[in-house]
Amino acid sequence: MKFSSLTTQIKNWWLSLDWRQATYSLFVVLIIVVTFILLLVYFFLTNNELIRGIITNLLSSIVGFLISSLFYSKILDFESKQRDEQLILKITNEINTSLRNFNRNDKVLEDMKKGGLVKITKNFSSDSLEYRIYNASSRIFILENWICNNLYLLEDAFRQAKDNKVKMQILLLDPNSEFAVQRSKDLGQADDYVSCLINGNINVIKNLARKLQLDDIELRYHNSLPSLQIFIFDDNAFVGFYLQNTESHNNPQLDILIKNEKKQTTIFGDRIIKHYETIWNKARVIQLY
Repeated sequence: MKFSSLTTQIKNWWLSLDWRQATYSLFVVLIIVVTFILLLVYFFLTNNELIRGIITNLLSSIVGFLISSLFYSKILDFESKQRDEQLILKITNEINTSLRNFNRNDKVLEDMKKGGLVKITKNFSSDSLEYRIYNASSRIFILENWICNNLYLLEDAFRQAKDNKVKMQILLLDPNSEFAVQRSKDLGQADDYVSCLINGNINVIKNLARKLQLDDIELRYHNSLPSLQIFIFDDNAFVGFYLQNTESHNNPQLDILIKNEKKQTTIFGDRIIKHYETIWNKARVIQLY
């Protein structure tokens, strides 16, 4: 165990050395070993004057090397110290730069939160939609071309929303609108792709409204150029964008607070609510019963 510990200590010491320092140290050890062997031969193993003369010359060379190596060692130490100082300076500069950037970023984040932006999410999945509907407590406002492809699977969530006495307002794109045809083309689909999905959502909402007796749900068509996808749950909004070849809920979403913890309407929240209400007030009512 002691030998193993000693071996480990030597290994750790060796790995901690600079490569030039390590080479120098190894060479010094070899010189010391050779010197010991030469002295052993000189005093104990031979009386041959020729061999002793050769050993004497070798020992003189070794002594000269050891003296010069002391100066070389000092040079190595000086260079190593310089490298360490340069490395410390570089690390210090990088840390200071990072701290300055952090302070700037922290200020930006603070301003964004004041504006209402909480975070940016990768998408807004059907699971997220179901969770938000299920846990809403006061209102659910939706502005979309169509909500999702499997809306019928959210029956339990709508039932819970009814039990929670949540007000629901749903704005869908008019399936007969020219914008429905254009959006289908934007997605690389047939001209009736979007209108079919909208009509499918309408049928599901009507069936759920009758089956669950949803008294606090309103459905309207809008005929505006789609600009933003908006899901509002209580005082949280998820805002997406209509990009080419990608359905809005699969795009990154802005998670925005409509009102902050002091119940003050945020900058983003104010604009989103006004945008929604403007389209809602112009939209055509769809009878559910």
